[in-house]
Amino acid sequence: MLAVSEAAERIALTALLHAEGLTVYQASTGREVIHMIEDHMPRLLIVDVRLPDVHAWRLLASIAELRPNPQPAIIVLSDEPITAPQQFVRLVVRPVSTTTLKQIIRECAV
Repeated sequence: MLAVSEAAERIALTALLHAEGLTVYQASTGREVIHMIEDHMPRLLIVDVRLPDVHAWRLLASIAELRPNPQPAIIVLSDEPITAPQQFVRLVVRPVSTTTLKQIIRECAV
């Protein structure tokens, strides 16, 4: 699942994920993510740290409350280095090369 508010970035990341053989569910808000997760828990969640309606940390806490097990592998995209408050969250600071991002996705999507 991909949750990024910027359309151009969402399109580019969707293409990259499809090239890696992954099915992609797209969201541009935290509310959309929650609605999708009610029906389907993804193996991998890539989320922008600041969606228009919620910060990633609050969104991840809501997901854990809604569907505690199993939790997806999580990649959080940020424009600056920050400390992830949760274990098992992979922080990726933009800009990031396509090669590096592909490697991180492969590691997390196993």
